[in-house]
Amino acid sequence: MIKRVFNLERVENIPHTGDDDPPPPYAAWLKYWEGKTYQYDRYCSNFFCLKKATLGGHIKVEGDDTPYIIPLCDSCNKLKKPFYKRKGVVCVTVPSY
Repeated sequence: MIKRVFNLERVENIPHTGDDDPPPPYAAWLKYWEGKTYQYDRYCSNFFCLKKATLGGHIKVEGDDTPYIIPLCDSCNKLKKPFYKRKGVVCVTVPSY
């Protein structure tokens, strides 16, 4: 499932997901996100960050316990407090397998 929202959304990282592997044939969570959205060359999804996205971060949206993947830089993937996702960034659900 893909969630498209064009407003700012408050999100937070899901802890302890660093060892979770994406489903085949994807080698990385960012590649999974790109494969599902057909979007590439993304910047970090944190509204206040201007860095290039280096990984697919596991997040949940405020008011929704569904785990999603969005592009994040390494620094923002380690944030312990909620942050705002950029407008228009597509959230891709984490598959259950």
